[in-house]
Amino acid sequence: MRRDGRPRHGLGARDILPSWITRAGLRFLLVTDVMLVGIFAHGFLAAIGIAYSLGGVLYAVGQGLFIGCLTLTAAEPNAKPVRNATILRDGLLITLVCGVALALLCQGGTGFLRLVGQEPEIAATAGPFLMLLGLGLPVHYAFLTLGYMLEAKGHRARVALWVGAAFLVNLGLGFALALILDTSAGAVAWGIAISTIVVRSLALLGLAASFRACVALAPLRALPRWSLSSGRDMRRIGLAAGAGLAIESAAFAMLSVFAGWLGAEALAAYTMLVSLVTVMFSLALAIAVLTATRIAADRAAARKLFLEGMGMALGLMALLGLAAYLLRSPLVAQTLAAPTAAASSLPLVGLVGFLMLGDGGQTIASNALRAVGDAWPATLIHLSGYLFLMVGGGWLLAIPLDRSVRGLIEATALASFTVLFLLCWRFWWLTRPSGNVSNREMTT
Repeated sequence: MRRDGRPRHGLGARDILPSWITRAGLRFLLVTDVMLVGIFAHGFLAAIGIAYSLGGVLYAVGQGLFIGCLTLTAAEPNAKPVRNATILRDGLLITLVCGVALALLCQGGTGFLRLVGQEPEIAATAGPFLMLLGLGLPVHYAFLTLGYMLEAKGHRARVALWVGAAFLVNLGLGFALALILDTSAGAVAWGIAISTIVVRSLALLGLAASFRACVALAPLRALPRWSLSSGRDMRRIGLAAGAGLAIESAAFAMLSVFAGWLGAEALAAYTMLVSLVTVMFSLALAIAVLTATRIAADRAAARKLFLEGMGMALGLMALLGLAAYLLRSPLVAQTLAAPTAAASSLPLVGLVGFLMLGDGGQTIASNALRAVGDAWPATLIHLSGYLFLMVGGGWLLAIPLDRSVRGLIEATALASFTVLFLLCWRFWWLTRPSGNVSNREMTT
């Protein structure tokens, strides 16, 4: 905390590390499942890979859907208990409505996979995994609601503690189940997937206890009466940010579908490369959330804070990309048992490191735009860049031009850098002196 009582939101290691642990841990709860299945139940890797790619879209949506909880809380770090409880109520209502609706959507998993052209065998195996993933969505969304509010009030370490603990328990439990159930690959895959839902639920209970201890809340009867206008700004920002992440994640999922058309080995190779993207993106997302928090609390310094966040993100993305390239051989060997899939993915690790400069940078820019109250234009930029360049370009390069998985990664890089340029231009234009962004306040 600073001397004036406001939470400290810097970009040093003490700020970035817990935020990264939170983002990486939440994403790794899914990535770990895929990696363990790839090691202990390789026959299910293609199926669980496509299920987690599609289900992961809905999990990623939450990172944007609840950004309104963060920006509203950050703008009022010393808010009274009534205001804290109002933000929490509105966030949990979004959790209930969106989480349950999307969970029900996932129950048509097998039919949807057949609809997007997956082979009947893969769809029949992957569909139930997608249905199971849907059941964890309300828990995940509730965790994000509480976590974002705690982070905005400066309690990032508490959130990271519960996420880190959940990841370690899930990893250990997954290995234990793999050893116990090693006679049945199907039992291993299902045991790993179910254990993750259980671990998420336990982590939510722990975080709720921390939230109650750290955040002063008024009783429910003291809150203003709910109406359709309640939480309007939270929904406006959150739905736009969630839609932007949904578009980006859906684009990655569609490339997984294309990889599935290329065959099981290509799908396994692409799944491994996307897992690497996920790990690196979590660091960029951590810096993006910190940058958005700082800008929401001090809009007058928006440009300065934006440049600090962008510089930090690009520098760390470059270091991570270099590390992945230098360690590419053991990295691929430990995550892909199939020799053909390993051979096709090995030369592409360096390209993944390069594209992450664009993908990491664009998430800084998009979160900064949400922090200054700019909701839907950034989403439209994501729509044009990722759907047309990434999905359309990925299909063209991978299938008609026969560039296989390399074409999918090349299209992703093209889309990411294009979106980065457009979002940066939008932010710089909005924050010009005549733009008066610093005086534009969100309603309560």
